[in-house]
Amino acid sequence: MTTRTRTFCFIASFLILMVMFSSAVSAYVLLSPARRWFSTPKAMTVDNGGVASVTGIDGGVAEATAASNWWNGGGVNPVNAAAGNVVYALGDNRSDIIFDDPLNICGGNCLAATTTGYYNTGQTGVCTHSNGSTRSVVAITDSDVAFNLAYNYTTPNEPDGCASEIFLDTVTSHEVGHVIGLGHSNTSSAIMYASVAYCSRKVVGSDDLAGRDELYNCTSFPGGGGGCQPKNAVCSSNGQCCSNKCRGGRCR
Repeated sequence: MTTRTRTFCFIASFLILMVMFSSAVSAYVLLSPARRWFSTPKAMTVDNGGVASVTGIDGGVAEATAASNWWNGGGVNPVNAAAGNVVYALGDNRSDIIFDDPLNICGGNCLAATTTGYYNTGQTGVCTHSNGSTRSVVAITDSDVAFNLAYNYTTPNEPDGCASEIFLDTVTSHEVGHVIGLGHSNTSSAIMYASVAYCSRKVVGSDDLAGRDELYNCTSFPGGGGGCQPKNAVCSSNGQCCSNKCRGGRCR
């Protein structure tokens, strides 16, 4: 089978707004095409240099690391974030969070940006859920996060509270949502909503977890190692299909 790798430098960014809008109905969004890491938990390195605007012993590194791992729980663990030395490079199959913007991809009212264009359309899998529904996906091959340090960040542990600052953990967790395959939710209460207000802190909520589970809460994930074809794909033998069923020239 021919493997095609899509490596467009698309990014997903998190924006700052002064005013938040009222909550909408539940409406998580997946990146298109639907994609996820096939080998999980995906190791992520959080820049141990921290953020200068965050007062404290580690510049918010511990909070950012914990927020990266907010996506884990209930037996579903897509990421494993830890602090370390970041070598920020695109397309290297490493997932790094850098408190800087070496490629200048996040300016203006962008708080942080995630590169989302690295995925392999030749590596497919099917996530089967407990209710019998399925989700066909392709493999993410790389994703990295950069921060716009023109803004001042804070954490819930700062003794002086928050004044015209951004909560570092909220932004970090939002970007990791992009790393694992989520787009911007239409629900303003969700951490995956496209914008956040000054001093507005969010954590991963039900809408966010519903999106996570669509990709990662699988009772089975054939094709996770790569190579098999999803439902309705053209086939000539059972072994080509993630379901192991080729009927009438199509995977069933």
